[in-house]
Amino acid sequence: GVSPLSLTIASFSTAFPKGPAYGHLVDTTWAEFAKSLHHRREGDKDGVNFVPARFALESDGRVRRLKETVRTRTMIVLDCETDKTTGEIPTSITHAAARIANQGWAGVVYSSHNHTAEAPRYRIVIPLSEEIAAGLPAVEVVAERLGLSGVLDTSKVGASSLFYLPSTAPGQQERHETLEIQGSRADAEWLRREATAILEAMQ
Repeated sequence: GVSPLSLTIASFSTAFPKGPAYGHLVDTTWAEFAKSLHHRREGDKDGVNFVPARFALESDGRVRRLKETVRTRTMIVLDCETDKTTGEIPTSITHAAARIANQGWAGVVYSSHNHTAEAPRYRIVIPLSEEIAAGLPAVEVVAERLGLSGVLDTSKVGASSLFYLPSTAPGQQERHETLEIQGSRADAEWLRREATAILEAMQ
């Protein structure tokens, strides 16, 4: 199972602030964070979002969502959707959850705002055994391991990428699902090794 190690995320109230994006670091646990993903807000797509990273603190104790201020990646999050170039459609949420379980990992898969059965869109959140360097291509390593590289939204792989908490248009709750998988945190040491190998190959 997952130890109740602390988990730090950055929380923001909107993706489109008037001015700089300021938020707060939140210290929680994987169990608590996973539980929060079972709640789905009704309303507009824009709303509370999180970045699975630790940022340097500003002088007032808040954090600013900038690539330059990211210190570490604290979780792995994959945004999966139909590939605009190849037309590849993501596997179902149930199948994605089964692939995570096959790795022995803990995780949560939840449908994103515009998800439909015909065009699945979902997020996969996987806890890590410890925080890792922000610059490592860790999301790509996990996507490859889960067979989801072809449907990964590659604009959301950077450590400062934000992700909305579960939401839906009013009256659309029944289209959505959230599946939680019990298991271990993904091994940060393994991830570092694989991601470093990718970086070295790129150079």
